[in-house]
Amino acid sequence: MAKTMIECLIRRPHGTVVTLGEDENEYHFQPNEHGAHVCAVEDSDHAQRLLSIREAYALYEPGAKPGKIKKPAIEEPVDEGFDVQDELVDATDPDETDDLEVEALADPIAASNRAIQRWADNRGLNHRSKTAVADYAMNTFGMELDKSKTALLMTRELIQLEAAAIEDAEV
Repeated sequence: MAKTMIECLIRRPHGTVVTLGEDENEYHFQPNEHGAHVCAVEDSDHAQRLLSIREAYALYEPGAKPGKIKKPAIEEPVDEGFDVQDELVDATDPDETDDLEVEALADPIAASNRAIQRWADNRGLNHRSKTAVADYAMNTFGMELDKSKTALLMTRELIQLEAAAIEDAEV
């Protein structure tokens, strides 16, 4: 089976780990000697899926300049349909979980997906369920979220609502 070298255009400090398929194949995009975050993808369906997300992935061309660096934006779902995680976290370590909570609240748009997940977990919220996220937003903030977005993006918006409420309470 031929490997396809794919570049992740979203730069994260620890690279990007993507889990795809029923077998939960893990692909770790890490910086190479040229600064491009790359990974060899053997499964052609997985390669096609990643390359279909043009905002986040591109075919890697050795020797070429790394692709334009992008940060995830609320309007651009870069991880719809699969789980993207930035790093493994020891859920029993209170210092790590507190750091993740702070990261999520400080900048929900740029926060790692693991931080978003930890924020939701700390509230007993299923971050993969659009209904659960929408219900939480309505019950807690009286806000209706757009269910045409991914659950992850909805959760990021929910965190923005909470951060704004915290800021308002401090004033």
